[in-house]
Amino acid sequence: MSSARIIRCYEYERLKVGREIDGHTFTSDDLNGLQRIHESQSLYFNLIHNGVQFKNYVGVLHMQRLTIEILPKADNHPSDEAEIKQAWSSLLIEMLRISGLSKVGSVGKAHQRLRNNSLLELYLHHFLNECEEVLRIGLVKSYRRDSGNVAALKGQILFNKQIQNNLIRKDRMYTRHQVYDHDHLVNHVLFEALKIVERLSVNSSMKSRARRTLSDFPAFKSHPTINATTINRIAITRKLHHYEDALGLAKLILLNFSPDLRRGTEDVLAILFDMNMLWERFIFRSLQRGLKDDGYRVSYQNSKVFWNRRRVKPDIVLTTPAGDQIVVDTKWKLIRDGKPSDADLKQMFVYNLYWKTNRSILLYPGDSTQSGEWGRFYEGKPRPDVDESDVYHYCKVSTLKIWEETNFKPVLKKDFVQEFIHHLQL
Repeated sequence: MSSARIIRCYEYERLKVGREIDGHTFTSDDLNGLQRIHESQSLYFNLIHNGVQFKNYVGVLHMQRLTIEILPKADNHPSDEAEIKQAWSSLLIEMLRISGLSKVGSVGKAHQRLRNNSLLELYLHHFLNECEEVLRIGLVKSYRRDSGNVAALKGQILFNKQIQNNLIRKDRMYTRHQVYDHDHLVNHVLFEALKIVERLSVNSSMKSRARRTLSDFPAFKSHPTINATTINRIAITRKLHHYEDALGLAKLILLNFSPDLRRGTEDVLAILFDMNMLWERFIFRSLQRGLKDDGYRVSYQNSKVFWNRRRVKPDIVLTTPAGDQIVVDTKWKLIRDGKPSDADLKQMFVYNLYWKTNRSILLYPGDSTQSGEWGRFYEGKPRPDVDESDVYHYCKVSTLKIWEETNFKPVLKKDFVQEFIHHLQL
C-alpha cells in the first residue's frame, strides 16, 4: 500500500492549512512546499492567505509524500464525500482517454485494483505495463556511428587516433564505424521516464517493478539530452508501433517533471490539463464517434482569415445530413440562468458570418441536458447565399450533462451524444 497522503479537491477550490480532506490534514509544511513550487508552477494555482486556490486545471500534482488530485467541477454542488470524489477521478480518466490528451487506458481492472490509491499511481501503473509489453515484444535496434579500438578492420581508420593509441598495438585499429544496437532514442526516452517513476513512487511494489524494468534495459553507451524537442522528433513508424502508448505516457511524465536539483524533498510531477481544452476535445471526439453512422460530419478547429493575418477558429463545425452547418463552441464554465456573456455572443456572431451559417451553439457543462430557444442576433440584409425569408442570425445556449448517477455515484453517460442532438431540435 502507498504511504503517501492523497487529497482530492475540485478546480477553483481553496485549500488552507489545517483543513482535513479525505482523512488527511493539509499542513504548513505542505503549504511551504507548494509555495516553493509556485515559483515555476504558477500556472496551476494561486497563493492566498494561509493556503492556495486552484485554477481551471485538473489532474494530479505530486510532491514528496503528498498527492493532490484536482477534479472537474461540473455541477453547482460538488460533493466532499470520498467515494463521490473517487468516482469523479474515474470519470476524469475516461474523459482524458476519449479526448486523446492522455495515453492512459480505460478505467477497468487496473483502476479497480488501485481504487484506494491515486490517479498518479494509475498513470505510473499503466506506464510500467506498457514498458513491460515493449520489453516482451523486444526493444528496437538502430544503426549509429561510433568510434574506438576494434580487433578487426571495419569502417574508416582514424589515423591520428591510431597513432596515438595503437603505435605499438598492431592487433588493434582505431576506426569510425557503424554499430547496430539498442542505443535508439525511443529506448532512452522510456529509460529516463522509468528512472523518474522509480524516484517518485512511494508505493514499494511499484518502486520494485520500476527497478526490475530498468534492469532489463541494456547499458547505453550514449546519453542524449531528453527534452520536448527530442521527444517530438520521434515519428511512430510501423517499426515503433508497439512503443506508441508507452511513449505517450513517457512524454507525459518527462515533460511534467520538475526535479529538485539539490536532491532535497521537492521533486514535483504535475500532470495537469486545462479543463477548457479537455472539454473541447472531449466533446469533439464524442460527437465524432457518436454521430459517424448518422450522416453527420464533425470537423475540429477550422480556421479562416479574420483581419490581416489573424484568424478565427471555432471549436467544432457540425454538418447535418441535410448539409447545413452549425458552429458549436464549447465553454467550460457553469452558466447561470442561461445568460452567456456579451463576449461569447459576439464571438458566435462572427462565426455565423464567416461560416455563412445562421445557426451557432454555445455548449456548457451542466447538471442536466437542456437546450434553450434559438436567440436572434439581428435583422440584416439578405445574403446572396441564403433565402430572403431566413436572414436572421441565431445562437442557442445549451447545457450538457455527460454523467449519470449509478449507486449515487457519477459515471460517464453512454448516450449523452444522442441526447444532445435530440435536444438541439435541428
